[in-house]
Amino acid sequence: MKPTPHTAFCERAIVEAQKSPLEHKLGAVIVKDNKVVAAGFNQYTVNHYRHAWSVHAEVAAIMQLRGKPPSYLRECEMYVVRIGRRHSCPTHPLRLSKPCANCEALIRERGIRRVYYSVNEDVPVNGGKPRAKTGQGTPIGVLSTCPTMRLPK
Repeated sequence: MKPTPHTAFCERAIVEAQKSPLEHKLGAVIVKDNKVVAAGFNQYTVNHYRHAWSVHAEVAAIMQLRGKPPSYLRECEMYVVRIGRRHSCPTHPLRLSKPCANCEALIRERGIRRVYYSVNEDVPVNGGKPRAKTGQGTPIGVLSTCPTMRLPK
């Protein structure tokens, strides 16, 4: 299967997901003009009161761009992937990573132009091509898994 422009950004998001210490490893990259401008992965953080909370990959990436004008984010796209356990299916490492309601609301609020998320290999998509979810605001797209996409060693 011929690689698409999306492949490089998915692979970078996979690298981010591998940094996650959590069982469900998610990574996100924000792209502007075909360059990665921010990246993040899901993790727990603890404040000085010892309260812990999770930081989602999408939030971690978006927070790197705080202070940028709204027009900057309107020109960006986001890629979000969730990787499976290495032993579960090495040829199809991606799993469903649709943003939660809070992350989707933040993405829409920030005006990111388009978001792509990975799906399980058994979820039918438009011939492996990205498919946008219709609705108001930011289109949420789908990136299917691809047999050539493997976890980097």
